[in-house]
Amino acid sequence: MKDSKYDQNSLLAFKDFYTFVKSYINKSKHELAELHALLIVSSRLLNMGNSIRFLLPANILQQYIDEYYFIELDVNPSNEEFEQRPISDGCIELFIGYNNSSGTFFKDNGTSVRYSSGIVGAHNLKNEIKVLSLESIPKMLNVASIVFKPEGFYKIFKIPSSKVYNDFFETDCVIGGDIRLLREQLEEAKGFYEKKKSIDLFLFKQLIKNEQTNYKIENGFNVAAYIWQNKGNVRMKQIITEFKVSERTLQRDVKIAYGLSPKELCKIARFNSHLNYITNRKTVNWSDMVSQFGYYDQNHLISEFKSATSITPNMYMKFKDKSIFKINSHLVILRDSSSSEIQKIMIAAPKGI
Repeated sequence: MKDSKYDQNSLLAFKDFYTFVKSYINKSKHELAELHALLIVSSRLLNMGNSIRFLLPANILQQYIDEYYFIELDVNPSNEEFEQRPISDGCIELFIGYNNSSGTFFKDNGTSVRYSSGIVGAHNLKNEIKVLSLESIPKMLNVASIVFKPEGFYKIFKIPSSKVYNDFFETDCVIGGDIRLLREQLEEAKGFYEKKKSIDLFLFKQLIKNEQTNYKIENGFNVAAYIWQNKGNVRMKQIITEFKVSERTLQRDVKIAYGLSPKELCKIARFNSHLNYITNRKTVNWSDMVSQFGYYDQNHLISEFKSATSITPNMYMKFKDKSIFKINSHLVILRDSSSSEIQKIMIAAPKGI
């Protein structure tokens, strides 16, 4: 049985701190575009004996977990500079630094927190997450990450996503001290596959331990699934009719399950559908995009795009697969001569497509 989805060495550095980008090739129409982007990014960055490994969880966990990925980087400040911008997809990610590795999270307001293991909560489209910096002493970075499916975090830990909404959290404070034992096991494990088995066992034990706990928030997850099926292009009245609930109940159910309002979840689903669509195309007609994805007008489309990415749609299309790359739920912007042009465009024409 093949557990590995993709193996690729990659080192990404930005001045005095180090950050990473993950890749995941979804079984969808845009998988070739994402693979293409990953290959270009990797070829543009120096590889110095580093590795990133993606593994599927055990079969029993695959309904809850999208993937695990493991990063081992020999820190080297000579690599090409870049900027990473996470894009909200409504899911939760948990990372564990081992062998003295830790992460620092930066927000729009300049504040930061540093954890050896942490949870990145589901966040709204106007992203508060600016940079994820990873450090280690000695200079060998070791990180394992668990990427949950929309309901996965709740199903395993029975903690509603609303409890970790739109922020960073130290893992111990959310799920308890068991994570420390897992960190020790990751340090002792030989090879990625043995590390994967340690995470599998940890999550399975959590699943069994919390099996009897139930917050009765399934309605919120069902509504979210309906919103994603319709790519976010659905009105509140439609959802209320479909689920035969009042608007107040609808708001409460989705908010408890996700932390997000139904309207915000619609925006996230619509934007991700739109971004995936244009990522897989060489040219687009923006007027068609307005009607196809349910925007009011071009200004609405531009405003939402810039809110999520800090760049304009036209800028994205111009530099896509040159200096701007979409890899799963991240945008990676390489800082070379063309990215200097990006900065000029952002200053000179901040309002246009």
